[in-house]
Amino acid sequence: MICLALAGCAGKVIFTPTPSEPDVKPVIESESGKVPNSPQVVAAIQLLEQGKRYIHDGKPDEAIRILERAISLHPSNGENYFYLADAWIIKQSAEQAKEYHLMANRYLNHDPAWESGLRLQFERIQKMVTQ
Repeated sequence: MICLALAGCAGKVIFTPTPSEPDVKPVIESESGKVPNSPQVVAAIQLLEQGKRYIHDGKPDEAIRILERAISLHPSNGENYFYLADAWIIKQSAEQAKEYHLMANRYLNHDPAWESGLRLQFERIQKMVTQ
């Protein structure tokens, strides 16, 4: 079968893992798509939600503390960086906001759902820099 697959003679082989396989992890949905459902990722998503609530409540210091923990657990989740940039915007720290915005953009720029939010966040940071 390997020979046939390499030679291109065989049809497309699709491997469907069974739930009993230890290397296969279920997935959960986040705003930026499906992610592996590990204890670290679940905890990071819970921390992200808590950080967003702190931002909504006008508590940027608490949000920063929580979102930094979320990043340490799930560093490839761009949402963590996006909301961390928002927290630094609230604190009027353009340099920190810009740093986290760039990281958010790195992970989220391929997602059309985040295009507008990233653009608006960038404009808010630029406005702080020019003031």
